Amino acid sequence: MKRLTCIDEFRALQGRLRKQRDGRAVTLVIPAGTCGIASGAGALIHEAQRAILAHRLADKVHLRVTGCHGFCQMEPSILVEPRRTFYPKVNPVDVEKIVQAAAGGNAVRDLLPVNPLTGQAVERQDDIGFFANQIRGVLGQNEHVDPTRIEDYIAHGGYDAAVQVISRSDAGWVIEQIKASQLRGR
Repeated sequence: MKRLTCIDEFRALQGRLRKQRDGRAVTLVIPAGTCGIASGAGALIHEAQRAILAHRLADKVHLRVTGCHGFCQMEPSILVEPRRTFYPKVNPVDVEKIVQAAAGGNAVRDLLPVNPLTGQAVERQDDIGFFANQIRGVLGQNEHVDPTRIEDYIAHGGYDAAVQVISRSDAGWVIEQIKASQLRGR
């Protein structure tokens, strides 16, 4: 990424990144926080990369490795966007099926979680009891940002507060914002 020299360049970059992101194809999201890695996310990542390349799907299926999504007991897992299809406790041998189904806009029914009350498969992550009534504040953007890609962070509003402070050039306003936020500590 080229060096940015002004706020307008930053905003232009952010706009381009958001536009690229919005136009993307199907994306497999693999949480690789501590719990994910300990549960085998590394093998899922490897298998997803291999399957995408082996089936020549790089233009159709993307891979995003993220931090923890908060449902540790279901790791390793895969979330397929944009449908938000959730696969818990994925075995590496099943990744190829998931990649191929995702490329075709389908789900692998026998790998979906089952609602314990109804016995029915639940496809969308947002319809799973654990996630259904949550307001995801702290981890809300986690599944959208690969922590190794600053472009993801920028596209999702990273540095917006810094840009706002720099563009205001008003020390008094900055001090009042900090006081109003009631931030404490270092």
